[in-house]
Amino acid sequence: MSSAAETVENASIMSESVAHDGNRLWIGNIDPKITEYHLVKLLEKFGNVKQFDFLFHKSGPLEGQPRGYCFVNFNTREGQEGNPV
Repeated sequence: MSSAAETVENASIMSESVAHDGNRLWIGNIDPKITEYHLVKLLEKFGNVKQFDFLFHKSGPLEGQPRGYCFVNFNTREGQEGNPV
C-alpha cells in the first residue's frame, strides 16, 4: 500500500501534466443511462479525442455505476472550445 505522501506526489505529477496540456475538459451531470461508447461517439464530432476518462463508483451501493462525470482530452484546443456539452 502506498503512503499518503506518495499519493499526493503522484497526484501533483498528474495535475502538472494535465495543466500543461490545456485541452482537458470536465463534463458533468451525465445521465446514468448514457454509455461510455455513446459519449465518446458524441465527443468525436468536435475533434480528435486523445484521452477519455469515464469514472465509475468503486464501492458502496452504487458500485459499478457511472459517477455522472468524465474528463476528455482533445488533441487540439478547437475540439475543446467547440464542444457545446
